[in-house]
Amino acid sequence: MRLKAEQETLAQMYWSSRYLFALLAVLAAAALRFRLDGVVHNQPFVTFIFAVLLVAAFAGSGPALVATILSSVAGVYFFMEPAGAFKALSSDNLVRLIAFSAIGLSISVLTEARTRAIRAAVDAQVQAAEARNRQLAEEKIRKREEFLRGVLDSLPHEIAVIDAGGAILAINSRWECFARGNDGSVEIGANYLDVSRAAAEKGDCFAREALDGIQRVSSGDIEEFSMEYPCHAPDRERWFLMHAARAHCAPAAVVISHTDITERVRAERSRSELMEKLRESDRRKDEFLATLAHELRNPLSPIRNAVHVLQRDAEEGKWKARDVAVLEIADRQSQHLNRLVDDLLEVSRITRGKIELKKQPIDIAEALRNALDMARPSIECGKHTLDIVMPPEPLMVDGDPVRLAQLFANLLNNAAKYTDPGGRITLSAEAKDGAAVIVVRDNGVGIPKEMLPHVFDLFTQVDRTLGRAQGGIGVGLALVRRIAELHGGAVEAQSDGLGTGSAFTIRLPLSVCEPSDKTAETKREAFDETSARRVLVIDDERDVADSLVTLLETFGATVRAAYSGAEGTTAAAEFRPDLIFLDLGMPQLDGYETARRIRALPEGRAATLVALTGWGPDQIRERAREAGFDAELTKPATLPALRRLLADASPARVTRAAAQNDV
Repeated sequence: MRLKAEQETLAQMYWSSRYLFALLAVLAAAALRFRLDGVVHNQPFVTFIFAVLLVAAFAGSGPALVATILSSVAGVYFFMEPAGAFKALSSDNLVRLIAFSAIGLSISVLTEARTRAIRAAVDAQVQAAEARNRQLAEEKIRKREEFLRGVLDSLPHEIAVIDAGGAILAINSRWECFARGNDGSVEIGANYLDVSRAAAEKGDCFAREALDGIQRVSSGDIEEFSMEYPCHAPDRERWFLMHAARAHCAPAAVVISHTDITERVRAERSRSELMEKLRESDRRKDEFLATLAHELRNPLSPIRNAVHVLQRDAEEGKWKARDVAVLEIADRQSQHLNRLVDDLLEVSRITRGKIELKKQPIDIAEALRNALDMARPSIECGKHTLDIVMPPEPLMVDGDPVRLAQLFANLLNNAAKYTDPGGRITLSAEAKDGAAVIVVRDNGVGIPKEMLPHVFDLFTQVDRTLGRAQGGIGVGLALVRRIAELHGGAVEAQSDGLGTGSAFTIRLPLSVCEPSDKTAETKREAFDETSARRVLVIDDERDVADSLVTLLETFGATVRAAYSGAEGTTAAAEFRPDLIFLDLGMPQLDGYETARRIRALPEGRAATLVALTGWGPDQIRERAREAGFDAELTKPATLPALRRLLADASPARVTRAAAQNDV
């Protein structure tokens, strides 16, 4: 309103200024006429003609007509006889007045005609310019629309724009094809929400989900919404991805797109099926390796038992030197076969992440001593020089003693295997930066630089062309890394290449705990006791049972064998053993049920019950404990393990246990 008022004020001022200019022009002409009165005495309107022309040129026809009238009045009054009065004019003066008036009127008329002609020309030019601009704008809009439509049509999506009520405002060519296939129910002007609502009312859960999502986008609750849904065609099933995005340009409210993702879904299904097949294949592979390891333990167990019996005889001087040498060969090879079987079982544990730890405060020196006992045969067989550098103070870590010994033994065995006879192996330990750092170094064949990043991968062999058939199956170093990581540590391999030797560095976080004396006291007490005198062996494999009986008899024990669960239960009641070795994998009555029945007998409550298994103790420990077993022993049993079990199950211990049970 204020702007309009200002415009009106300006218009009035412009109108007033035009007529004021006419008045001033007439006054100026009158003044000039007075000055020229002596020269142009007989021409009263001579100066006024120029005033009218000037006003017509600059102020237009209206002010020119006013100037003509004012000039006529001034000329008659001031410059015609009689001057100073309006009286009858002479014929000459009347002619002059009429002529001036006619000239002034003509000037006004011509000026008006000229003004209108100019205005018409200007209007025509303006209209032509506006038409051109309008045409250019329309062409620009058309080209932009064509560009946008071309872009939308080139997209592999069916795209539509709807308003807040669900009416379809615009679509691309793919949506047009889609609309034609749906009887026009989703073409421009149709209500997309009504179509979805009708499908939802018929029980279509995907339509219900789409309807809810689009309404939330339209109301502004969310900016985007996506969902996948199937479309069941007569010949095949198709899958689509629907995406709804809020449009911030009225009247458009939501932009909806549908994308055919059938091929992607098929690829995902194929990949899932392939992954499932791979997992199933991997599971079967793990089961095969575990079963193979288990089955290999059965024939291996009597072989090892027989070797142990012969070793006992050799210790008593009953063998010749040649026989002892042959026995050592058999012992080494059976140990190697046993390690390979252990590796096969570890493969399954590594791939399935089934390695478990029983952590306790332990001095690294103790784990290294146990590892040296395990690896000494390999080191002595290669006639290697072993240098050991240990710190005077304990290096305490929170770890599993068995697994740590296995870790270090694997590294020592690896060094012995890949070092030429007579080589040098160095084992060192130190505390550094809050960690126990253990290094196993050798001057053996070394590791190619390109293999360093892969030496800890499962089944990796550094170089099968090195002529070392005893190199194993590529499990040992993978197990080393896994055990180190489970302890919160790390392992690293260093080598400058072939022929330069190698070094393996293990870092384990130090513990602030002190070692427990309970274990040491138990060990001292165990070996101070008299060994068990009555032992029962229950195994359906006769060779396994008989060879173990023979081996246990070399320790001075009274041993009896049973070849089934039922027979073993009866023997336990009659024989009253201190120690029972019970195989788990027996037919009909398995080891778990046999253990429960023995524990139910008065004669079996105090006996030490040991589970014999080919699967490894970690896999059966929990179930064995529930069945009443005191310990687990993996086939084939080692001499140290048998000695420890015989000592732990001595008659004195059994008597004390029975007394505690009676209480």
